[in-house]
Formats: sequence, structure tokens, C-alpha cells
Amino acid sequence: MIERRGKKRGERIKEPEHLITEYKEGMTVSMSQAIVYRITKLCEEKEMSIYRLAKDSGINQSALNEIMQGRSKDPRIKTIGKIAKGFNMNLSSFFHDSIFKHIDYDID
Repeated sequence: MIERRGKKRGERIKEPEHLITEYKEGMTVSMSQAIVYRITKLCEEKEMSIYRLAKDSGINQSALNEIMQGRSKDPRIKTIGKIAKGFNMNLSSFFHDSIFKHIDYDID
């Protein structure tokens, strides 16, 4: 876990290590980390909330939250295809990002 300071004095909040807030070219990541990173960046680019993405993709919001929080480590390709459709793109376009070039398949 990565710790950061909370709003209350001395409070520490633990963030899951799977969250990648910044990607540097050549950095090794797991597939689930790459998927979460890509969804996050696309939501930012399109000014879209996770709620809106869930509605547009036809995925239950709780299922999308499980992916985003790293509890669903291996989402099905069909699910990722629905997410891509929610962004108005195909599966190939979703995976067309440099983060997917440096996947370590041994990382959970």
C-alpha cells in the first residue's frame, strides 16, 4: 500500500499499489494496472465520470468499480470491449496505448 496524508491532522490514507497515477515510458505494469490506467486517462480526456462510462457501456457500475479498485484482476475481453464501446472506440483502439507495450504477465 502507498500512504498519503488525509484531511485530518496526522491521518494517513492507504491507497492500493495497483493504482498508477503517472506512467513513464518503459515502466513495467500488470495488465490490470494498465487497464485501470487507460480507463482513467480516457475518462479524463473525455471528461467522463465512471458512472457515465458504466451507463454508456452497459456495464453494472459495481462491476466497473471492482475493475477500477483492482479487485477484479482479470476482466474478460468482452467486458473490456463494452468499456471501449462506452468510449465510442473499438477494442483495438482501447489497447492502442504505449502502456500495453510493457506488460509483465507475472505481476498480479
